[in-house]
Amino acid sequence: MKSYSERLKFALEIRGLNQSDLARKIGVEPQSIQYLCKKGTRSVHNVKIASVLNISPKWLAEGLGDMLEPYPDSLCVEIKKLSHENRGVIEKIVHALISQQNQDRNQDQGIVTRR
Repeated sequence: MKSYSERLKFALEIRGLNQSDLARKIGVEPQSIQYLCKKGTRSVHNVKIASVLNISPKWLAEGLGDMLEPYPDSLCVEIKKLSHENRGVIEKIVHALISQQNQDRNQDQGIVTRR
């Protein structure tokens, strides 16, 4: 993703948040986030946005490094010890948890999703 706006939209999508949610959480008008998602190249609120989305501020601002803050080294070492098959299981569990979290959030907001 080359642009700030592309990275921001992607992060919102994977976190299951909409622009209004983000605006409310960082204390700005929804139009500010709308602008960032359309034409934004940077934001004075970058660190706050990254914190709310639990992503790297450097990745959001510049597209450098990993999107997600790295896990503690000890966890990465332990995961690497697992077989390829077991790492696949962990990946599926993480995706299922994210999906469930997004469904729960949508349900709390009264949004109906189809399976």
